[in-house]
Amino acid sequence: MKKLMFKVGTIILSAGLLVGCSSVLEEERKEPVDAVIGYKNTYIGDASSVLKISYILPAGEYVKQLSLHTKEEPYEMTVDYGLKEEQDISKEDFEKDWSERNTKKVLLNNAISYFVLINNVGAVHLNVETTTPYKLTVTREDIESFVGKDVRTYADDAELWKKEIEKDIIENEERVDEFYKNHSLQ
Repeated sequence: MKKLMFKVGTIILSAGLLVGCSSVLEEERKEPVDAVIGYKNTYIGDASSVLKISYILPAGEYVKQLSLHTKEEPYEMTVDYGLKEEQDISKEDFEKDWSERNTKKVLLNNAISYFVLINNVGAVHLNVETTTPYKLTVTREDIESFVGKDVRTYADDAELWKKEIEKDIIENEERVDEFYKNHSLQ
Protein backbone atom coordinates (compact mmCIF):
# COMPACT_ATOMS: atom_id res chain seq x y z
CA MET A 1 0.00 0.00 0.00
CA LYS A 2 2.85 2.40 0.83
CA LYS A 3 4.37 1.72 -2.58
CA LEU A 4 1.07 2.53 -4.31
CA MET A 5 0.67 5.72 -2.29
CA PHE A 6 4.24 6.76 -3.14
CA LYS A 7 3.58 6.26 -6.85
CA VAL A 8 0.29 8.16 -6.67
CA GLY A 9 2.03 10.96 -4.78
CA THR A 10 4.81 11.04 -7.36
CA ILE A 11 2.28 11.30 -10.19
CA ILE A 12 0.37 14.09 -8.45
CA LEU A 13 3.60 15.92 -7.70
CA SER A 14 4.65 15.46 -11.32
CA ALA A 15 1.42 16.92 -12.64
CA GLY A 16 1.66 19.89 -10.29
CA LEU A 17 5.22 20.64 -11.26
CA LEU A 18 4.43 20.39 -14.95
CA VAL A 19 1.45 22.71 -14.78
CA GLY A 20 3.00 25.29 -12.49
CA CYS A 21 6.55 25.30 -13.75
CA SER A 22 6.52 24.56 -17.47
CA SER A 23 7.80 27.98 -18.59
CA VAL A 24 10.45 28.00 -15.86
CA LEU A 25 11.53 24.50 -16.87
CA GLU A 26 11.90 25.59 -20.50
CA GLU A 27 14.32 28.32 -19.44
CA GLU A 28 16.26 25.95 -17.19
CA ARG A 29 16.61 23.34 -19.95
CA LYS A 30 18.59 25.85 -22.04
CA GLU A 31 21.48 25.59 -19.54
CA PRO A 32 20.70 22.40 -17.62
CA VAL A 33 23.98 22.22 -15.70
CA ASP A 34 23.50 25.73 -14.33
CA ALA A 35 19.91 24.88 -13.40
CA VAL A 36 20.51 21.49 -11.75
CA ILE A 37 23.71 22.32 -9.89
CA GLY A 38 21.55 23.92 -7.19
CA TYR A 39 20.33 20.39 -6.43
CA LYS A 40 23.79 19.11 -5.52
CA ASN A 41 23.95 16.90 -2.45
CA THR A 42 20.40 15.67 -3.02
CA TYR A 43 19.46 12.31 -1.56
CA ILE A 44 17.38 9.64 -3.26
CA GLY A 45 14.64 10.02 -0.63
CA ASP A 46 14.03 13.66 -1.63
CA ALA A 47 11.46 12.84 -4.31
CA SER A 48 10.62 16.43 -5.21
CA SER A 49 14.26 17.36 -5.87
CA VAL A 50 14.93 14.17 -7.84
CA LEU A 51 11.80 14.82 -9.89
CA LYS A 52 12.81 18.44 -10.55
CA ILE A 53 16.29 17.29 -11.69
CA SER A 54 14.60 14.80 -14.04
CA TYR A 55 12.45 17.51 -15.59
CA ILE A 56 15.37 19.89 -16.13
CA LEU A 57 17.77 17.37 -17.73
CA PRO A 58 17.62 16.72 -21.49
CA ALA A 59 14.35 15.00 -22.50
CA GLY A 60 12.77 16.05 -19.22
CA GLU A 61 9.58 16.92 -21.05
CA TYR A 62 9.19 13.19 -21.76
CA VAL A 63 9.49 11.96 -18.16
CA LYS A 64 6.38 9.81 -17.66
CA GLN A 65 7.27 8.20 -14.38
CA LEU A 66 9.95 8.34 -11.73
CA SER A 67 10.34 5.50 -9.25
CA LEU A 68 12.66 5.66 -6.27
CA HIS A 69 13.76 2.38 -4.69
CA THR A 70 14.80 3.25 -1.15
CA LYS A 71 14.06 0.17 0.98
CA GLU A 72 17.59 -1.18 0.92
CA GLU A 73 20.99 -0.19 -0.35
CA PRO A 74 22.14 0.28 -2.96
CA TYR A 75 19.37 2.79 -3.53
CA GLU A 76 18.11 2.90 -7.09
CA MET A 77 15.93 5.01 -9.31
CA THR A 78 14.03 4.36 -12.51
CA VAL A 79 13.02 7.00 -15.04
CA ASP A 80 10.56 6.12 -17.78
CA TYR A 81 10.52 8.42 -20.79
CA GLY A 82 7.58 8.35 -23.18
CA LEU A 83 5.02 10.34 -25.10
CA LYS A 84 2.29 11.61 -22.78
CA GLU A 85 -1.30 12.07 -23.93
CA GLU A 86 -1.35 15.80 -23.15
CA GLN A 87 1.77 16.52 -25.21
CA ASP A 88 1.43 18.42 -28.43
CA ILE A 89 3.87 16.32 -30.46
CA SER A 90 3.28 13.62 -33.04
CA LYS A 91 4.40 10.05 -32.53
CA GLU A 92 6.71 10.48 -35.56
CA ASP A 93 8.42 13.55 -34.06
CA PHE A 94 8.75 11.77 -30.73
CA GLU A 95 10.45 8.84 -32.46
CA LYS A 96 12.81 11.25 -34.29
CA ASP A 97 13.77 12.86 -30.98
CA TRP A 98 14.76 9.39 -29.77
CA SER A 99 16.99 8.33 -32.64
CA GLU A 100 19.57 5.81 -31.46
CA ARG A 101 22.42 8.35 -31.50
CA ASN A 102 20.46 10.99 -29.62
CA THR A 103 19.16 8.40 -27.15
CA LYS A 104 22.68 7.25 -26.35
CA LYS A 105 23.80 10.81 -25.62
CA VAL A 106 20.74 11.77 -23.58
CA LEU A 107 20.76 8.63 -21.44
CA LEU A 108 24.50 8.80 -20.77
CA ASN A 109 24.28 12.50 -19.91
CA ASN A 110 21.33 11.99 -17.60
CA ALA A 111 22.83 8.95 -15.88
CA ILE A 112 26.05 10.86 -15.16
CA SER A 113 24.03 13.85 -13.94
CA TYR A 114 22.04 11.75 -11.48
CA PHE A 115 25.26 10.36 -10.01
CA VAL A 116 26.78 13.86 -9.83
CA LEU A 117 23.82 15.32 -7.94
CA ILE A 118 22.30 12.49 -5.90
CA ASN A 119 24.79 11.44 -3.25
CA ASN A 120 23.36 8.06 -2.33
CA VAL A 121 22.01 6.68 -5.60
CA GLY A 122 23.72 3.39 -6.42
CA ALA A 123 22.02 2.45 -9.69
CA VAL A 124 20.00 4.24 -12.35
CA HIS A 125 17.57 2.57 -14.75
CA LEU A 126 16.49 4.64 -17.76
CA ASN A 127 13.74 3.38 -20.07
CA VAL A 128 12.51 4.94 -23.30
CA GLU A 129 9.10 3.92 -24.63
CA THR A 130 9.71 4.12 -28.37
CA THR A 131 8.68 1.67 -31.09
CA THR A 132 11.95 -0.10 -30.36
CA PRO A 133 12.30 0.44 -26.60
CA TYR A 134 15.65 1.44 -25.13
CA LYS A 135 16.88 0.56 -21.65
CA LEU A 136 20.05 1.53 -19.87
CA THR A 137 21.02 0.37 -16.40
CA VAL A 138 24.22 1.67 -14.83
CA THR A 139 25.75 1.78 -11.38
CA ARG A 140 27.75 4.53 -9.73
CA GLU A 141 30.79 2.27 -10.10
CA ASP A 142 30.16 1.95 -13.88
CA ILE A 143 29.96 5.72 -14.34
CA GLU A 144 32.90 6.58 -12.10
CA SER A 145 35.07 3.94 -13.75
CA PHE A 146 34.20 5.39 -17.16
CA VAL A 147 34.73 9.03 -16.14
CA GLY A 148 37.79 8.21 -14.05
CA LYS A 149 36.80 9.81 -10.76
CA ASP A 150 34.08 10.40 -8.19
CA VAL A 151 31.61 12.36 -10.30
CA ARG A 152 30.09 14.11 -7.28
CA THR A 153 33.05 16.53 -7.49
CA TYR A 154 31.42 18.11 -10.57
CA ALA A 155 28.58 19.38 -8.38
CA ASP A 156 31.01 21.98 -7.02
CA ASP A 157 32.14 23.33 -10.40
CA ALA A 158 29.64 23.93 -13.22
CA GLU A 159 32.32 25.02 -15.69
CA LEU A 160 34.36 21.85 -15.10
CA TRP A 161 31.17 19.78 -15.49
CA LYS A 162 30.38 21.50 -18.79
CA LYS A 163 33.91 20.95 -20.09
CA GLU A 164 34.70 17.43 -18.90
CA ILE A 165 31.23 15.87 -19.08
CA GLU A 166 29.22 17.80 -21.67
CA LYS A 167 32.01 18.73 -24.09
CA ASP A 168 34.62 16.00 -23.62
CA ILE A 169 32.20 13.08 -23.24
CA ILE A 170 28.63 13.78 -24.40
CA GLU A 171 29.57 15.85 -27.44
CA ASN A 172 32.39 13.43 -28.35
CA GLU A 173 31.01 10.59 -30.51
CA GLU A 174 34.04 8.37 -29.80
CA ARG A 175 33.63 8.67 -26.02
CA VAL A 176 29.89 7.94 -26.25
CA ASP A 177 30.64 4.86 -28.38
CA GLU A 178 33.34 3.81 -25.92
CA PHE A 179 30.83 3.85 -23.08
CA TYR A 180 28.29 1.76 -24.99
CA LYS A 181 30.87 -0.87 -25.91
CA ASN A 182 30.80 -1.92 -22.26
CA HIS A 183 27.23 -0.90 -21.33
CA SER A 184 24.72 -2.08 -23.84
CA LEU A 185 21.65 -0.08 -24.70
CA GLN A 186 18.96 -2.76 -24.70
